[in-house]
Amino acid sequence: MPIVSSYSGRGIFTACFLRVICIVLFSLVGLMLLAHPVLSAPRFPVRAAILYNMTTGKILYKLNPNTRIPPASLTKVMTLCLAFDQIEKRRLSSKKLIKISALAAGTGGSTMHLRRGERVHLSKLLVGTAVASGNDAATAVAQAVQPNLKKFVSMMNARARLLGMRNTSFKNPTGLPAKGQLTTAYDMLLLARYYLKNHPKAIDIHGVATFTHGGHVLQTTNALLGSVCGVNGLKTGWTVASGYNIIVTATRGRNRLICVIMGGKSRIGRDMTARQLIEAGFVSPESSAGVARILERKGLRGPSIRSRRTAKNDDSSGSSKKRPAVHRPSKKKKEQSAAVPGQGNEKRKKKRFSLTKKPSSTRNAGTSQNSSRKSTVNRSKSKKNKHQKKGDG
Repeated sequence: MPIVSSYSGRGIFTACFLRVICIVLFSLVGLMLLAHPVLSAPRFPVRAAILYNMTTGKILYKLNPNTRIPPASLTKVMTLCLAFDQIEKRRLSSKKLIKISALAAGTGGSTMHLRRGERVHLSKLLVGTAVASGNDAATAVAQAVQPNLKKFVSMMNARARLLGMRNTSFKNPTGLPAKGQLTTAYDMLLLARYYLKNHPKAIDIHGVATFTHGGHVLQTTNALLGSVCGVNGLKTGWTVASGYNIIVTATRGRNRLICVIMGGKSRIGRDMTARQLIEAGFVSPESSAGVARILERKGLRGPSIRSRRTAKNDDSSGSSKKRPAVHRPSKKKKEQSAAVPGQGNEKRKKKRFSLTKKPSSTRNAGTSQNSSRKSTVNRSKSKKNKHQKKGDG
């Protein structure tokens, strides 16, 4: 019996000792993980992205590069490319005066404000297409190359096949919504690379910040131009189906990067993603692993976009008017309006319609409130109708 009890005592001691060792080991591992947290891939608010170094020919980052997404006004890069092809071959002159057709002048969406029958130099139409993303300008450029737009679209698709853009199909020269008009971030990279290599002077028009036509001052739709060091082009786009797209090119030292973002949830999210990829690409211009490590450490906590200029018409396929700012009342106002029904709304209406005369009596106040409500409903209806007519989708 004493022998058995001694063996059992040793077993209990060994088990307790092993437990203590396990606890110590687990605590040490926990401390190591806290000191060096596991890095997770950044979750960008976009559907697809790709970063490419033109100098080394290396792809530094890619996210769903072969996902098919409507190109929106990135389509205009192909339109410009074909126009510059004809200019290089001396089949077309940039100084040629182009008569604006009714079809071009009547094209909806973003506009250069062209008028039917006016004559505009091709060089200015190229600027209107690249900078203001005018659908009317893009249509006029396409007709200058090939008057029959169906044949021009065939030229676009033929060039896409030659460039290896296997997942791309163009339906029009503007990027306005069309069934079956799709592309990928990788295909847009192939197009941008060819465009920049074969037409190096074209980047000059993409670097224009503002220009005027017909009394209208038109601004670039690329908010990264002038706000991110080295950015000198290239093209933005937006439709409801595509989301926010952009092709950006930037140069620092001997490195030239091309960044393609597609399917952004917002303009700010798209621009932030492009900015972070460009900055990471210049820090590690020859290593995709280096770019991945930088992005994993930064996540989405990079610098916010603070552009020196605001783009009037970020979306090249949508309306040329600014979207109205959404009014979000503060928590205090919400509590006040909840405590006294209608009080918060009355205050906001008085501020909004400050030009109306103040009511002299409670009866007049009631009638003024009803009239103001009717006017707000009519204004919202008219805005919806205009929004639908211009084809923001």
